[in-house]
This record gives sequence, structure tokens and C-alpha cells, in this order.
Amino acid sequence: MNVQLYKEIVSVIRAERCSEWLQKVAAKHPGISLGTLESIGSQIRRRDALQTLHTHKRPDVMSKYYQRYLAGKLRKKSGVLLNLAQEVSLAPTLLARIILEQHAGGTQDVPLKVQINSWIKNPLSIPDKELAEEVEQCTGNDPDFSPCSVEYRHQIGKKYELLLQEKLDSHHLCYIAEDAMRKLGYDKTPDVKMEVPFAVCGHVVNWVESKASFGDEESHRQYLEDQYWSYWNRFGPGLVIYWFGYIDELNVHQGKGILLRDNFPILSEIITMPV
Repeated sequence: MNVQLYKEIVSVIRAERCSEWLQKVAAKHPGISLGTLESIGSQIRRRDALQTLHTHKRPDVMSKYYQRYLAGKLRKKSGVLLNLAQEVSLAPTLLARIILEQHAGGTQDVPLKVQINSWIKNPLSIPDKELAEEVEQCTGNDPDFSPCSVEYRHQIGKKYELLLQEKLDSHHLCYIAEDAMRKLGYDKTPDVKMEVPFAVCGHVVNWVESKASFGDEESHRQYLEDQYWSYWNRFGPGLVIYWFGYIDELNVHQGKGILLRDNFPILSEIITMPV
């Protein structure tokens, strides 16, 4: 996907602010998979939410949100937090965290954060049953920050790591998986390190990293700083697979040793090294 098309999709996501953007973009660009579009949408929503979170976390704003909740509670309204989250353009789970913090006294100590995390994961454990119901509605209607959505992304990541290993096994390519490398004492490790390197279209591959997401400019730049260059320094050139695609213009470090793909190379592209 070229950068202009990506920017067009992002502009639609931000203009629509609801699920209608997906149908609109899918109809206009039928060649783009729904998985890719959903990955882009999730990244943009989470990134925008976190970039503006500080405006919602000001003490006066948090207090105002809590008073709005209490006023709705007095009127025996249901869905107060969900409606408020939509009104102030904040992810429901993030708003629920603010309300729980205010409800518990507004302190910032570690035990309180641990307690709030526990309540978010299990709203029914909140002593105030009306608040428990409100928080449960928030986490049940949040595709980006709820415990279920976080666990879903984790499981999707694991799924594609296993797919990578299946591809390597099918091509009889020998590797060491991340878990095994950690047991050997490595700290920063790619998903797999090749025991015997292979080449893809003339590029040597010593390691492979699996990303079950779309590779946009911001996430790719962060991964380069936090992971890829570290792998390159330690193990040499490698391959990154963004299973849901990436911006074409980002694939500029092939000559330095970091190759981007959106799938595992087919057999005809692979040259194995002598043992």
C-alpha cells in the first residue's frame, strides 16, 4: 500500500469516527483485505486516544467526569459512562479507569493502580454494584482498550508467530524460537533466529520478526528503534513480516539488512545456505 492510499484511509477513519468507515473504504478499495483495514483502524483509534488522554486526565476534568457520573446515578440512569465516553470522545475503558480512580479517592499510588486493573478485568468485583454495571458496559463496548481486546491482539500475535514457524518448518529451515533464545540468556530477541541463514531475492536473512499488524510510519519507526536495529546489531540482516501489510515507502533499509514483507517468501524466492 502506498503512502497516499494509507493517508486517504486514515482521513476517512478520522472523519467517520464509527464503523461506517470500514464499509466505505472496503467498497472503494475491494483489493484491500478487511483484516488490513481493521488493523489500520485499531492502530489509529488507539494512537489518537492515547495522544489526547492527557487532556482528560487533568484533575479538574476528571472531577467533572465523576460529578457527571454521580448526577446520572442519582437520576437512576443506565449507560451513563458509555454515553459520556461518546460525548467526550474517549474510549469507554479509559473513561472507566478515570471514574474508578475518582471513586477510590483520586490517589496515584501503585496499590490503587493494581486494584483498578483488577476491577477493569473483573467489573463484578467492584463493591459498588451500580458502578460495577457501568464499568462492565464500558469494557463490553470497547474494541480497543478492554481486557478482551487486549487479549485478542495478544492471541492474534501468537497465531501469526505459529504461522511463521509452520512456514519455516514446511521449507525445512532450521531456527531457534524466541522462548528458547531467552533460556539461552538473550534479552532482546526476534521471534526466530535462523540456525542456518537463508536468502530472499538476494537478501540474507539471519532472523525473522512476525508482526500481526499493519506497518505504518509511526509504529515502524518505533520498532526500528526498539527492536529491529538491536537485532541487526547482534545477529546481522533479517526479515520483518507485517502480516496485514505495510506502507511501501517504508521498505528502504533492505540494503542495510532489514527487509519488509507482508507474507513469508514463496519457495522460489528462497535460497538456502550450505550447512
